[in-house]
Amino acid sequence: IPAFGNNGFRLEWCGKIAAAGGRLATLIHPTAYVSPTATLADGVTVLPKALLNGGVRVERGCIINCGAIVDHGCVIEEGCHICVGAIVKAENRIPRLTKIEAGQVIENRQFPL
Repeated sequence: IPAFGNNGFRLEWCGKIAAAGGRLATLIHPTAYVSPTATLADGVTVLPKALLNGGVRVERGCIINCGAIVDHGCVIEEGCHICVGAIVKAENRIPRLTKIEAGQVIENRQFPL
C-alpha cells in the first residue's frame, strides 16, 4: 500500500506497483464497518471507526480515514482521501483525486451520480 498523503502521488505509485506485477492490498481496520454490499478496489485503506454503508464503491488507492462516513450508494473514485470525521451523504460520486477535508459534510447528491 502506498501510504502517501498526496493523492496523485499515491495513485501514481499504485499504478507503478501494479505495472511491475505487484499486488495492492486492501486494508480494513477491525473497528471499521464495511457493508457486505460495499465494493472496495485494490489499494484501499479503511481506518479505525470508518463506516461504509450499502452499495458504496471505493476505487483504487483511496483512504477512508478514522471516523469517516460514506453513506449508501456513493462512488468514491480512485485516489480520493475522505479525511478524519468527514461525512459523504447518500448518492454522491466523489471525483478522482478529491480530498474531502476533516469534518466536512458533503450533502446528498452534491456530486451527482
